[in-house]
Amino acid sequence: MTQACPPMSAPTIHSGGMLGRYRLLEQIGAGGMGVVYRAHDERLARDVAIKLLNPGSIRSAIARHRVRNEALALSRLSHPNIETIFEFDTQDDCDFLVVELIHGACLDELLSRGPVPQTLGVSLTMQLLRGLAAAHEKGIIHRDLKPSNLRLTHDSFLKILDFGLAHIHDEEEPKTHNLTTETHSTVLSGTLAYMSPEQLRGTRLDPRSDIYAAGLVLYQMCTGRLPFTESGALLIDAILNRPITQPRKINRDVSPQLEAVILKALEKDPKRRYQSAREMLRDLEAIDAAIASSAGNRVLSIAIVTVLVLVFGLIIGLERRRIAGWIDRQLHPVPTNKYVAVMPFRSSNNDDPAFDEGLAEAVAAKLTEITAAQSVQIVSPREIKAERVEDIADAHKKMGVNLAIAANLQRIKGTTRVSLELVDAATRRLLRAETLEASVSDTFTLQDQVIEKTVQMLEIEMHKGVGQHGHGTTDAEAFRLYTRGVGFLENETVPEDVDSAIVQFQQALTLDPGYARASAGLGLANFEKYRLTKEPSLVDKARSACERALTLDAQSPQGNVCLGVVHHGIGQYQAAVSDFQMAIAANPNDDEAYRGLASAFVELNRMQDAEETYKKAISIHPQYASGYGQLAHLYRREAKYTLAIAEYKKAIELAPEDARYWFSLGADYYNTGDYARSIDALQKAITIRPSYQAYSNLGLSYLALRRFPEAIASFEQAVAMGSHTIQTFGNLGRAYYFYPSKRDLARSPLEKALQLAADDLKVNPQDADVYTLAAEYSAMIGERAEALQQLNKALQLRPNDAETLYFAGIVHAVLGDKDEAIPWLQAAMKRGYSRAEIDSALELDELRNSPEFKSHLTDVH
Repeated sequence: MTQACPPMSAPTIHSGGMLGRYRLLEQIGAGGMGVVYRAHDERLARDVAIKLLNPGSIRSAIARHRVRNEALALSRLSHPNIETIFEFDTQDDCDFLVVELIHGACLDELLSRGPVPQTLGVSLTMQLLRGLAAAHEKGIIHRDLKPSNLRLTHDSFLKILDFGLAHIHDEEEPKTHNLTTETHSTVLSGTLAYMSPEQLRGTRLDPRSDIYAAGLVLYQMCTGRLPFTESGALLIDAILNRPITQPRKINRDVSPQLEAVILKALEKDPKRRYQSAREMLRDLEAIDAAIASSAGNRVLSIAIVTVLVLVFGLIIGLERRRIAGWIDRQLHPVPTNKYVAVMPFRSSNNDDPAFDEGLAEAVAAKLTEITAAQSVQIVSPREIKAERVEDIADAHKKMGVNLAIAANLQRIKGTTRVSLELVDAATRRLLRAETLEASVSDTFTLQDQVIEKTVQMLEIEMHKGVGQHGHGTTDAEAFRLYTRGVGFLENETVPEDVDSAIVQFQQALTLDPGYARASAGLGLANFEKYRLTKEPSLVDKARSACERALTLDAQSPQGNVCLGVVHHGIGQYQAAVSDFQMAIAANPNDDEAYRGLASAFVELNRMQDAEETYKKAISIHPQYASGYGQLAHLYRREAKYTLAIAEYKKAIELAPEDARYWFSLGADYYNTGDYARSIDALQKAITIRPSYQAYSNLGLSYLALRRFPEAIASFEQAVAMGSHTIQTFGNLGRAYYFYPSKRDLARSPLEKALQLAADDLKVNPQDADVYTLAAEYSAMIGERAEALQQLNKALQLRPNDAETLYFAGIVHAVLGDKDEAIPWLQAAMKRGYSRAEIDSALELDELRNSPEFKSHLTDVH
């Protein structure tokens, strides 16, 4: 917009020109209504703001008279939260408003930084409501409240702008409008996203429409977004018909009390809304009083004043940057309980991705080491890759993290510049940012600075003596090569990257033959290559490199872990126990060593020792959800489902958005026969992160309740999501098999499951689980001899396993061998197999009602 008045009928308007007694000094704004100038009132010697309305904005004398009267009413209303209007006038067919000049920034500028703390949101909304109450009591409605019409002043006041301007396009009489075709028409007064339902319908407005808009502003301050993000006709439909997403589902920091206020303000029916601004204000004042009395409340007024001073540019240079950091800490505090994903680091030109990934892994390892006694959980880049996480949003969705560390590296003329970011994983809001530089050749300084800055951003403590193990070498180039080796080994399933890791570790050892960590890395890389190729000579190479690491440094936790991994991988579990115990003695915070030790105990059938190991790991990192999850998995393996459920619930308390724990909780509710709770937990997992595994287990719960249509739909959804597994096709076949009117549809998915089982057994002919499934599915399609043959192979591999014994009973029941089935089921129950599953198994429905079943299985514990 370059001109505010019609060129043929009005004088040229420009800075330095006169408009009545006002000298126009500079243009300070422009928008849909016109242009705003800073001007000087020559008569009263004061600066003002002049809003030149667009030509044709006021299309009739009646409309002009109404605006003039409203301006007059507002000019008589002196309120600290309302922009003061001095006059409304017309000169040479050019309409303009003269208002107070307010130095400050509009609320939308503050909201561009993301959600604001509850204290600040409540404070600003209270000021907004006080201004609205004063205007409403004079019979004045705003009609176009939105963040860009709310200005924050340097003395911490919120000012409502543009009262009376929203309806200057209205005709003398209200009209009804076709909302499907006039989404961009000026007949709708206001801004579409902030309109109330009654405003969209074209009905007569009252103060409750402004209350709805105030509720939207508060919603946006609390969540960082509007409840509806569509546009045009879809947005209108959403405002009129769709329910509001509860603020706490977006931002858990919103209190239930504040959420109730917001939702009441946003009721679609004005009769169910707050009936006045003062009524809503009273509820917010109660919340504000509770906040003010709570421990640890920040001094809000100081925060607001400083924010505004900063926004207005009144602080410069170093002081400005220092206060900017303080403001970030006040407005966007880092949560006390931190569940942090260290994302794989990236460089702008991707010139050394292996080093970048190795650096990220080193940062994650160091953070894990130094946060044992703090409310911090660290998810490493290795775990991020294992879950196939694509970005920060995906990390929040799949793993439930609430924070993420991201880094971008740039290498320019011998210097490495690292841009570090701490991001709110739920909202993707930037919480902290740091930039550092180091020489490309000085990898020691680079890593140390990255760790130091990361610790500062997370606001955690690094105690003396913690995390001070050094770099393991004094040769910077050897350290760089080692870091690159770690990065290549992140991709342990890619043969070329494993080969590259071996080369990097070997070159590091060439430069520093005494580099124990590099030797341990070489051992792990050789063993990963063995896992990929099954070349026996690689086992000796791996063991030799691990032992060399311990020769170079007898207390090396990396050397002991390396040797433990090799011994565990080749079935020497007792040796692995010794290795991992020595690693823990050298580094009591080494989670990998605890996991390896517990796994070795399990393989030795030392379940009590495995349990104690997991409990010890939890005591070291009680804030880590993963520890409780691992203990729960052990309990499940022992059929201690009630204990497993308790541990999964603890994990969920620490990581409520991690779908994996909801999924596992649902599975163990299933194992206890609590199918309703199983369905609830699995549906929660699917809401967070839809997966074919969750749909498959959901199908099992429906199947147990004989809800065959839902079971079939769940299994088919699992297949549609890419679950081409033996069990998914097998369970779909079972659902059809036991659904009386659909049994003829069972053969096709069962035959598909059997083909997949045959393929798997060609690769691993020792897989007892696959033999048991193949046995049951063969029985279902009438292949008796094949079913018994597959079952015998499973029993040979696992003669005392509770689940294998259970399947023996199932297969015989399907084949009609009642007398054979019952002893197998008895044996399974004696070894702890779930009585609930036996009581619910579809395959046992006919057998369950027999006298033999009741007499032989009722008293088995």
